[in-house]
Amino acid sequence: MAYKIAYKESVLRDLEKLSKGGALRLIDQLALMDQLEKDLADNADAYPAMNGQFKGLRRYGFGNYRIVFTIMEQDVVILRIGQKRNISKKPI
Repeated sequence: MAYKIAYKESVLRDLEKLSKGGALRLIDQLALMDQLEKDLADNADAYPAMNGQFKGLRRYGFGNYRIVFTIMEQDVVILRIGQKRNISKKPI
């Protein structure tokens, strides 16, 4: 099943924060977004569900980064992008 990818507005802020700290350069951001859209469009339901306060959401790993998303009918909504160590410290 092919899903349509949508982004929450806060994802842009997440990417800006990562690039300010030098954690994720623009080229890496483009590679991340390209890989993310390819993987999630085809098989988003194959990625593991999260527990605790993020129950019902799913996660996708890319190097040292974690992408939190949810599946809503035919859409995959990207909710947050961040470093693995920090992603679960902030509410969605």
